[in-house]
Amino acid sequence: VDAAGRQVGSVTSGGFGPTVGGPVAMGYLETALAEEGTVVNALVRGKAQAMQVTRLPFVKPNYYRG
Repeated sequence: VDAAGRQVGSVTSGGFGPTVGGPVAMGYLETALAEEGTVVNALVRGKAQAMQVTRLPFVKPNYYRG
C-alpha cells in the first residue's frame, strides 16, 4: 500500500533473508512506484511494514564461477 493506504501492488513471495538480516519479499508494483529506492508499505498480519524497492539480487554474489 502507499502512504494513503491505497493498494499499489501485491507480494508474490517473502520470508526472512539471513544475508540481509531481515525480511525480504518479491512482488508486483504499479509502474510509477517500481523505481529503485521507492518506499512502500507491505501489510504483514494487518500492520504496515515499510519496504524499499531494490534490484535483484538483494545482495551481491560473493562466489567464484570457474
